[in-house]
Amino acid sequence: MNDNCPCEAVKALQKAVLRHDERLAEGDTALALIGQSLETLRQSIEAMAKDLRELKEKPARRAEGLADAAAKYIITALLALIAARYCG
Repeated sequence: MNDNCPCEAVKALQKAVLRHDERLAEGDTALALIGQSLETLRQSIEAMAKDLRELKEKPARRAEGLADAAAKYIITALLALIAARYCG
């Protein structure tokens, strides 16, 4: 800005505008940091939600696996009984 103006009121106004510009720049920096923090939080929440979904699915997968194994053993036992009865 032009610092040659003799009017004190104009000089004071120029200083106030400079301070205002500095505060705006600080605010922009703060907003950028807040935006980064929010993005990090969003990613963390998404990761936790994914982990929670996986934990919820594990018991169902175990139950399915147990049911499959039980069915296989029952079928094997029945086939063995049939084979023993008719082949032996």
